Amino acid sequence: MRSIFSKLILFVRFLIECINKDGIRAQAASLTFTTLFAVVPLMTVIYAAISMFPMLDNQRDLLQNFLFQHFVPESANQVMGYLSGFSQQASQLTATGAFMLIVTTILLLVSIEKSFNHIWHIHEGRSGLTRLLTYWAVLSLGPLLLAVATIVSTYLSTLPYLSDAAQLLDKPIIGLSALPLIISIAALTLLYITVPNCSVPFKYALIGGTGVALAFTAFKKIFGTLVIMFPKYEFIYGAFAAVPLFLLWLYVAWYLVLLGVEFVFALTHFEHRHHHAAHPMYSLLGVLYQFWHKHLTGGTLSESELLSKLPMLSVEQWAEIKGVLLNNLIILETADNQFALCRDLSQMQLMELYRISPWIIPTSLDAQDLTRTLGEQSDQSWVEPLLHLSEKTRISFKQHLSANLSELFESAEKAAFSPRRNVISVLNTQD
Repeated sequence: MRSIFSKLILFVRFLIECINKDGIRAQAASLTFTTLFAVVPLMTVIYAAISMFPMLDNQRDLLQNFLFQHFVPESANQVMGYLSGFSQQASQLTATGAFMLIVTTILLLVSIEKSFNHIWHIHEGRSGLTRLLTYWAVLSLGPLLLAVATIVSTYLSTLPYLSDAAQLLDKPIIGLSALPLIISIAALTLLYITVPNCSVPFKYALIGGTGVALAFTAFKKIFGTLVIMFPKYEFIYGAFAAVPLFLLWLYVAWYLVLLGVEFVFALTHFEHRHHHAAHPMYSLLGVLYQFWHKHLTGGTLSESELLSKLPMLSVEQWAEIKGVLLNNLIILETADNQFALCRDLSQMQLMELYRISPWIIPTSLDAQDLTRTLGEQSDQSWVEPLLHLSEKTRISFKQHLSANLSELFESAEKAAFSPRRNVISVLNTQD
């Protein structure tokens, strides 16, 4: 029991550390600002997606009322009503105007994807076609599933035996009253799985989606209670009171969504956290060794498998190393988020690896640190030659820099009076 409690404390600390490091408050504010410009185009695109299905087109008002009732605080309903009217007017725009609406909506989705990838330490998003198909699925299937769920719940609530039971108990049917929560959980889980450009475990995404959906439901009730408790707020702002309340609701909603992303990330990488990561060059060599070893059998590596094989490889280091290896076409990422070696390492020198990497070579290699980096169970027969090579490089480097500063400056003076000789040639002559 004590070990579970201590592990829970460590997890909370790790989560708080991730939240502070990623700055999700600033990201939530940025998404709130972007949403202000994109909410009308987004609603227009959603209505257009629903109108593609004639059987659902006449249920638009039903869907809108369902959304406003269960997902928007009462204090923000007035603003949402205005936005709904704007979106209906926007649906009558010309082809150019409709194109701009779609572009604005896509920009919002791009901002969401960037925020998610930033939290997951992913430096590159999806390619153009893959990104377009993902966005199209979100904009078309999402509203369709929501509309179907709304219609089904409304239909079931009107069935005689269900409506009679609800009147008899003077309470709504539990399954129907929980439908908004179920929809929120499904939508958030789908969001946490599909948006980041990496493989996200379904169970962790489901846990995160459930937690955020419950928090969002509680926030909606608390938000409505606070508005009622402070009526002077509406007295001061008058007719404009709904606008700042709507902004506050948007900000907290985005903060909760991003908090869920952090929570899913923390669940996924909690076991791979490290407070004292190895030197980046150690980690880079260890990563390349794992890919080379897997390449011998024609296999691929997943991110979780790689992190488990390299105990001292931190998540942040892996994100940096992955970017270097992908950009230089040393490894590639498959469609199912696996990684494979795509470069013949027999044709790649250590100098080339040093040149493409942003890290300096350590002045001396620590055998114990290398062992921890590579993992106790891995083949480390190549470590000894590397240590020997590193020592030779260190000695040679030390010898070449043994000249004192006075000799360096005197060489520069001599080179100044010898037009055909430079400082390097003078130093070589002295040696």
